[in-house]
Amino acid sequence: MGPPHLNTRYFQRDFAGKLSFSDEFYRRLGIPCDAETQSFTQEPTIQRGMNIASSLEKATELVLTEWLESLRNQIGTKCLCLAGGLFLNPLLVAAVERQTGFEKTFV
Repeated sequence: MGPPHLNTRYFQRDFAGKLSFSDEFYRRLGIPCDAETQSFTQEPTIQRGMNIASSLEKATELVLTEWLESLRNQIGTKCLCLAGGLFLNPLLVAAVERQTGFEKTFV
C-alpha cells in the first residue's frame, strides 16, 4: 500500500484560486448542487453537516492508521511522534495508539 493521497476529482479551484469541493463531491454525497451558481439546490441541514464531518473524521482515521501501521512494518520502529493540528483530536490519537502497533506514541 502506498502513501495516502487525495482524489483530485473531488476538489476544484475557483477563479481566485480558492480550493473548494467539486460537483462530483456533492453528487457522491447525494447533495444536489447547481453547477452554474455553485450553490446548493436544497438547504443543507445541520445534521447533514454533522454527518459529513463525522464521515471525514472516520475516513481520516482509517487512512491514517492503515498508513502508519504499514510505515511501522516497513521501518520497524517502536515509537511514533505526532505533531500538528490534526493530532489535537484525542479520538484520532487514541485510534492511532490502539490500531497501529507502536509501543509508545508521543503527541
